[in-house]
Amino acid sequence: TGFQGSTTKIFREFDSRKRNVIKIRDFDEAAADVFQEEQEAEEAKRVAEEVAFKRKQDAKQSMDGSHRVENAEDFKTFLIKFYGGKFGFDPVLSLVHAWRTFDKSGDGKLSISEFAEALRNTGFQGSMTKIFKELDADRSGVLDLAEWDAAAAQEFHRQEAEKAAQLDNDLAAQDRRVAAFLHKEKDPDPLKEWTEVKTALVNRFGPKFHFRPDETLAWAWREVFNPRGKPSIQLADFGNGLREGGIQAETRSVFSQLDHSATGFVTLADMDEAAAQFQAALVEQEALAAEQKQREVDKMMAFRKSMDVSTRGEIKRSVDTLPAFKQFLIKQFGAEVYFDPIKSLQVAWASMDTSGDGKLTLREFSQGLQAAGLQGSVPKFFKMLDRQCKGVIAVDDLLALAEPGGVGEIREDEEEAQDAALTSLDAATTVCVEEAVGRDGACNTQDATPE
Repeated sequence: TGFQGSTTKIFREFDSRKRNVIKIRDFDEAAADVFQEEQEAEEAKRVAEEVAFKRKQDAKQSMDGSHRVENAEDFKTFLIKFYGGKFGFDPVLSLVHAWRTFDKSGDGKLSISEFAEALRNTGFQGSMTKIFKELDADRSGVLDLAEWDAAAAQEFHRQEAEKAAQLDNDLAAQDRRVAAFLHKEKDPDPLKEWTEVKTALVNRFGPKFHFRPDETLAWAWREVFNPRGKPSIQLADFGNGLREGGIQAETRSVFSQLDHSATGFVTLADMDEAAAQFQAALVEQEALAAEQKQREVDKMMAFRKSMDVSTRGEIKRSVDTLPAFKQFLIKQFGAEVYFDPIKSLQVAWASMDTSGDGKLTLREFSQGLQAAGLQGSVPKFFKMLDRQCKGVIAVDDLLALAEPGGVGEIREDEEEAQDAALTSLDAATTVCVEEAVGRDGACNTQDATPE
């Protein structure tokens, strides 16, 4: 767009509630109203289309062989039934609406082609030519509104006169608004009372806060009068804020009304007690949010420290047990999720399951871990996770590492015995898994023959 300026500052100005999101009403009150009106108009249009479709379906269902339109009176009854739903089936209003629908050109006349075109999608059953000739009393070849229906013609002209009067009123009101704008005073008298200035501030900055005085004045205090965040402001700060807000006032006189103790300083509480309370609550919320963020950072740093690992090389040499394997995965894949164990393992799985089929073969498992920098017995870990010896592991098998008492929770006094047993199984495991991958994924004792 060619915009030059601080987008962050502008965004924060609109995001008055610190929600990190801007709604259209925060952006502009008038635009929000227009948008809402458009949405309501769209909804009304949709409902009208549904009603019209239903009328059409009902008419088609009702106009069977025993309900054919034989004459002009039958035709009017048909129109009232088809178009009268939203008018309570009032005969006159229904026929007026039907005429407006048929007379698409708005010239007050209907030719036989317009007549036939309008009836084509209504479910009409009968002779269009016969009905047209019966309505065309003067045999002119066109229908006018009086021939259509005399009562409907009177109502139509009444509605048109009412529309014309309303249009005249709208134009007159618009002229008055323009005249008032052109003749308004360009240099109004400066405001003398704080109550007048406060009202002007709320009107100037209030649209994005729905004109709530406490929120509006609290925002004006932070962003306009006291952008440096001082406990109080002086006369110069107050004057600068009024000028930035485009408010003309007798600055010194209004400031003295707020400076009750004549100290030369004014606080937000002096300006408005409710705004001061709102500001205090906002500051408290911001402090709590900052504290929560700091706790998350501290938790992350504590986790890193608890791992007692400073280099990747040290990680590689230490990965020889399942607990160490779990720590390796969390360390390597957990940075973006604050080293949460389950989320870290989920990230690790997504990195290794490149095919996206929800399964990991030994080849995929090995390639993924090697890319992450693991040095260790990959088949051993694969076998420990593939507890049913299917030749593949699923995401739940990997996530079991993080479960209390799961495969990742091995007591220190069991590790040595387990490693000794698994060492003798490494060769058999490798053969088992590699052969299973090439067949149906099953693994049995015949598959696992050590060399």
